[in-house]
Parts: sequence; C-alpha cells; structure tokens
Amino acid sequence: MAASYDLTGLRRGNSYRRTFRFKDGVGDPVDLTGSVLVFVAEAGAIRLIKSTADGSLGISFSLTYTLRPEDL
Repeated sequence: MAASYDLTGLRRGNSYRRTFRFKDGVGDPVDLTGSVLVFVAEAGAIRLIKSTADGSLGISFSLTYTLRPEDL
C-alpha cells in the first residue's frame, strides 16, 4: 500500500518535523510488524530516501522523522 503526504511548509535550509500515525478505516492503529516502510522526500532534483529495511528509518506505533538542513 502506498500513501503520500504533501509536506507543505518544507523549506530548504530549515528543519521540519512531522509525525505519521498509521490507522485503519475505523481509526484503530495498524500493526506494522514485519512491514517495510520507505520515506521519500523530493525537493527539485534532490531525492531523500529513508527505509526501515536498511535501518535509516525507525518506527513504533507512529513514524516521526525530522528533515535536517543537510538532508536537502
């Protein structure tokens, strides 16, 4: 399953923090055990990719990632 979210307010050179919570159709938390999540942020020609598969992205019941100025 793929999802997208517009990171409105993201500006090069600034830090940006967003928390994502994964819920089903009735609002209950989704069990992500065994799942691979991939976070992709694009800014012009720059593409940042973080994944639970390689350990560059960690999850629990929610996903929080902070984009730092050096990321973009």
